[in-house]
Amino acid sequence: MTYDNSTYWIHLHKELPGALRSVGWPGLSEEYNKLKYQSESESVIEVLDAFLVRCGKKELSVLDIGAGIGYFSNLVEGYLERKGIASSITAVDISEDALEVACAMNPGIRTSRVDLVSVDVDRFRETFDLAMSFYCLHHIVGFKGYVNALTFSARSVKPGGGLMIMDPILSRPYSRFDTFDYSTFRGNGLPRHLFFMDDLLVSEGFRRISITDAVSFLLNGNIEAYSWAGYSIRNILWRFASGLFYPHDKIVTRLSPAIRTLDRWLKKRASYSSKICLYEKTPSGERSTPP
Repeated sequence: MTYDNSTYWIHLHKELPGALRSVGWPGLSEEYNKLKYQSESESVIEVLDAFLVRCGKKELSVLDIGAGIGYFSNLVEGYLERKGIASSITAVDISEDALEVACAMNPGIRTSRVDLVSVDVDRFRETFDLAMSFYCLHHIVGFKGYVNALTFSARSVKPGGGLMIMDPILSRPYSRFDTFDYSTFRGNGLPRHLFFMDDLLVSEGFRRISITDAVSFLLNGNIEAYSWAGYSIRNILWRFASGLFYPHDKIVTRLSPAIRTLDRWLKKRASYSSKICLYEKTPSGERSTPP
C-alpha cells in the first residue's frame, strides 16, 4: 500500500487560501485555536531563546520546513528582529498556493516548493544556521518518506547550527497512538517515538539539547501518559472541554484567562501532548553520542 497525503495539503490550501495558519482543530472555535497557537508560539520563542544563547550569532539563515503560509516564519523573523538579529528565511512547502500567500504576507522571505517524501536530502546541504519544522513531519505517514524528510531537515543545517522540531512526539510508557499498523490509523498524522528521532539525528551528527512541552493536553489533547489510567483521565478531561466549551467563541473568550494560566502551569508539570525538541549539530558534523 502507498501512503501519500500530499494531495490533501495541496487541495486544502486551494480551498482555504490564506486561512490555514497552522495545524489547528477545524471542528472547534476560532478563539480556541487562537489560544492553541498562542501557547505553541510562546513555547517556540522559549526554545528559540535557548538556541540563540548557545549560538551567539547576530545574523541567522533560517529554513522553515512545511511552512504553510508562513505563520511560524513570520513569528520567528519578527522575534529575531526585535532581538536585533538579522535573518534570512527560506520557507519550503508542498503547496505552491500556500507559498504564494506566504510571499504576499512577507515579501522578504524566499520560498521553494518541496515534497519532503522525495526531495534530494542534500538539496540544501549545510546551508542554514537553523532549520525548524513545526507540525509537519508527523503528517508524513510512510516510513521511507518520513526518514527522507527528517534526513533532509538534518542535512540542511550547518555544523554548529540547530534543528527545532515541534510535533506529537512519544516519550512516555503508554499511548494509544503507539502503533505500527499505519494502514488503520485514522487521521493525517502519526506521532513518532523520541528514540527514533534521536537515533536518526545522532547518525547525522546531532545531539539533543532539550525537549520542551509545546502545549498542554488541555489545549491539544493528550497523546501519552505513564499509564492507561493517566491517559484515560486526561483524555476524558480533553473530550469534556472540547465537547462542551471549545466549539463556542463566546465561552472560550470568557474562560481564556483561566485556560491560559492552567495551560502554562500544565506545560511545566504534566503536558502529555506535543513537544519541541532542540538539536545541535556538532561542529565537526560527525556522529554524536546519544542523549
